[in-house]
Parts: sequence; C-alpha cells; structure tokens
Amino acid sequence: MRALQISENEENQRLDRFLGKYLNKAAKGFIGKIIRKKYIKVNGKREEGSYILKKDDRLELFLAEDTIQKFRGGKTLPKGTAVKNQEEPPIAYEDEHLLVWNKPSGILTHGADDGVVESALRYLMDTGAYRPEKERIFVPSSTNRLDKNTSGLVFIPKDNPTRMDLNEKWRIGQVEKYYITLIHGNLEKACRLEGYLTKDEKENKSTVWPDEKKGGKKVVTILEPVKGNGTYTLVQVDLHTGRSHQIRAHLQSIGMPVIGDPKYGDPVLNKQFSDRYGLKNQFLHNHKTVVQDYQKNQDLVLASPLPKELKKITDDLFGR
Repeated sequence: MRALQISENEENQRLDRFLGKYLNKAAKGFIGKIIRKKYIKVNGKREEGSYILKKDDRLELFLAEDTIQKFRGGKTLPKGTAVKNQEEPPIAYEDEHLLVWNKPSGILTHGADDGVVESALRYLMDTGAYRPEKERIFVPSSTNRLDKNTSGLVFIPKDNPTRMDLNEKWRIGQVEKYYITLIHGNLEKACRLEGYLTKDEKENKSTVWPDEKKGGKKVVTILEPVKGNGTYTLVQVDLHTGRSHQIRAHLQSIGMPVIGDPKYGDPVLNKQFSDRYGLKNQFLHNHKTVVQDYQKNQDLVLASPLPKELKKITDDLFGR
C-alpha cells in the first residue's frame, strides 16, 4: 500500500485524472478497474472517479509496490539551457505564480526542443522556480497557444491553482487578446465581423462563412485601423473568439488577406513582400493581452512590441 497526501498543485482535479497522471503508463481501463474494485481510497473511503480532490486529502493505493513501479513513468522534461543562441530569455512578465514568454515567429508553442514551453521549463528549472523532484505529477504548461508563425505572448503558470484560474478566465472570456496585422486593402473605420468557421482537419485549413453552416462555430472578430496608405492597412484585431486560424481565415473571407500568409494570403503579394522585405510568413503579432481581475481586483495588462522585422515593413509603408 502507498499513501499520498494531495498537495496544492494536485487539488481540484478528478480522482481518475490524477491517477492517470500518477500511474502514467497504465491504460485508462486499468485506472477505472482499480477505482471500481476499491483498490483506491480517499480519506479511508471509496470514492468515484469523478471525485474532486482537495488539498490534504489522504489517498491510499492498495496495490503491490512492484505494480506501482511498473506503471509509474518519469516526467518528460527538456534538457539543456533555457534558451539556445540567446543571452537572455524573452520574458515579457514574471511573478511568483506566472511566467509570460515573448514568442518569436517560427517557433512552436510546444512540442519541439526549442518550443516556448520547453524553453520556459528549462528556465524555470534553472532558476529553481520549478523543481520536478518535488512534484509527483505537475509540470508547467501553457494556457494559450500561438501558431508557429505568429509572434506574441504565451502564458505559462508556475503552479496548478494559477493554471486552473487562467484556464477558467480564458473559457469565460475574461482574457482580452489583441493582435496587430498588415492587410491588403483600405480599411477606413472600425468594424465587427461575424461568421461561422469550419475546419478541414486533413488540410489544416479553416473557412469562415457569412451564414450559419452545419458544423460551423460562431466567430466574432473586431477590426480597428491603426495606419493606412490606401493600399495596405495596419490593423488591430480584437479576438472575441479564439478559433483555429480565425483571424487569417476571417480576413481572407472579406477580401483583405493578411500579408505574407502562405495559406490564406495572396501569393503574388506574398512574393513581393518576400523579395522586398524578406517576409516569409504571415504578418501577425499578438501585441497585447489583458487578464481581467488577475490579482486583488486588478487587471494584468501586458504588451509585446512589434518584432523588428515587422516594424521595418510598417516604417517603410507608413513612416515612423
């Protein structure tokens, strides 16, 4: 038998999900079986898999030690230094509970050796903010994701209560996300776009329709012109819904594609900007995020300056 005391980083999750992480080499069927057959007790009582764990709950696993060892796999953690080929990690904000990373274009949010989450984990381990040897299941991860070729702010909570709080704020719309993009077309005044987005998973491509579409998800995109020259417009985008490729697909649907976008843009214009400025991907940057009521009724307002390769383009088109 093994007894565990639930920590702050382990509370507020279902019993079956905790066990799935703790015995991370076990199949879901095995987890369900040991709960049903009363091999698991919480505070001396049998509980359903849906039971929500609380801090200081005593969890007892009536399993042979070799069975526990068989199904316990170590955490997959990145190796090396915090950020390769950079003197300082691109940190936009940090406090006791939260790290916000300034993601450059061309880097995955997670899933690669140089991904944002992997680099942030190295940094947190280097600084001692995350000590994996003291955590049974918790590993910091991001609460938002940016496309590989979109730059901007990625949020990485340092503890589970902060992660759960931010996830809930994202879910109920208490996080405001603002992007800067360059479009082909003359947008003279602010406008609100609504539509229905469908996605072709095989092609990894989204389409926005003006009218309700079977399988479509409602999308709302607010556009506000920042600068323009009659041919191109620098636009701030307020993303009210966060669907896959929403900004890029929505702008394509109104005939104002994002400059440089290889999937939704104009190939002829893209080549012109590639030849003239070296732009290889979409001009899209998450430049501001507001987390409502982050601490003590105060909003957290974070800004990310336009990357220098994008600022070079706007300076040339619109002046400094």
